[in-house]
Amino acid sequence: MTDVVEIAFHEHFYRTSQHPSDYEYLATEEGDRDWERSGEPVTDVISSAAEIDYDPAEDIRIVLEERHSDIERDRMGLEGQFDLDAHYAENDPDDAELQIEWRYFEETLKTEARYFSRSAAATLASFFEGIESHATRGGSPLFSLQDQEWISPPSFARVSSNRALNSNRP
Repeated sequence: MTDVVEIAFHEHFYRTSQHPSDYEYLATEEGDRDWERSGEPVTDVISSAAEIDYDPAEDIRIVLEERHSDIERDRMGLEGQFDLDAHYAENDPDDAELQIEWRYFEETLKTEARYFSRSAAATLASFFEGIESHATRGGSPLFSLQDQEWISPPSFARVSSNRALNSNRP
């Protein structure tokens, strides 16, 4: 379980700064507001993300703290990834790569592709791969394929190219 939590932290969370930004520091000096570290304490994040009680989450945190201990860092008084006082916040989803791929897909369909291409089929397949296994929060499937006939992209491409060839014949 500790290994899974560690992987989840690296992929889905970031450690927040233990010091205020320059702007936040000035605001606290002026008395406009008090500074409070963003994010949640590491044990609370483990407990919430793993859906376990606080005590087992603290045990996992201790194992991870020991795994990531660094004598030099400790001597300098720097905070470790899983120190008791560490705070974490959830990463925002990053869909930049998907956005770029989708724009390229759209542009190719509009300007280059005369017929539906294999690269277009591959792009759509990568976007929708595994979608049939997803469900709503209530457990219902996202969609139903009952009584539907679907043409696979390679078949569609062959049908389109055959029509084009036949339409050019006298």
